[in-house]
Amino acid sequence: HSYVLLLMSLFTGSAFAAVALLNSFMFKLEVFDMGLSQKQLKGFNTRRLYSIVFLENVPQICLQVLFLWNSISVGLGVDIIAVSSIAFSIISVFVSILSVAMEKTINFHQSFVILSIEITGMDARGMTQSRTRCAALLRELSQLIGVPKRTMEIFKPMPISRGLKVIIHLYLTSNEHTDYMNFGAILNDAKHDGELARVFETGWELSQTPNIRNITCEKMDSKHSKRNPSATAGNETLEMITQQIETQEIVIDEGADAGLSNSGVDGEEALPDEIH
Repeated sequence: HSYVLLLMSLFTGSAFAAVALLNSFMFKLEVFDMGLSQKQLKGFNTRRLYSIVFLENVPQICLQVLFLWNSISVGLGVDIIAVSSIAFSIISVFVSILSVAMEKTINFHQSFVILSIEITGMDARGMTQSRTRCAALLRELSQLIGVPKRTMEIFKPMPISRGLKVIIHLYLTSNEHTDYMNFGAILNDAKHDGELARVFETGWELSQTPNIRNITCEKMDSKHSKRNPSATAGNETLEMITQQIETQEIVIDEGADAGLSNSGVDGEEALPDEIH
């Protein structure tokens, strides 16, 4: 896509608009399918700070200030249009810097899980239409796995021998879903029960139930976790200890309640006759 991207950048006037267009899969054409993930697109969009803010907005503000200064110097007074333009340009720069900083912070702390599923046993029509039917499949899979739909991203299925391979990204925060292998266990259980095959049959509107094979689950740590492995390990250990303590407290409480009830019965039987 390098030559096409160069040409589209010239026609659209911006590399950011060209990349967004070439990832839209418009008209189901391969030329509009670069295959970039949402995380990669957000990472590319953070470069707007350098190309738009520093090379466009800042020079524009300098020219506007120069024009306003010359207008005041020759006695024409303050130009309201120039002042308004400067104010809106400063607001635009501030909002752009703030949004880029937030995206970088999220990308720095966000981990994600890569789920890979191979689906076979489909006819040619099912393989063709399933490559663009991801919305219904996303809804069904989010209910099956038990995560919000907005945290999942399904890539366009890739053709394999006698079927398709689906790649799913689950974007996680630092304080949820630490037991990421549970996702793979859920999918494998659903595979053995036949529920996962029914999910793909419903989501893709297939004429027959497909076959599921080779389910893999891999966690990709965030940059923060990679730079601070000891802190991540400490947090996971602390969560495990907390869960164990909570479990022990429940057991102790149940045992104490049972002991009190037994002691109450025995004590009632052992009361002296004069009290009765």
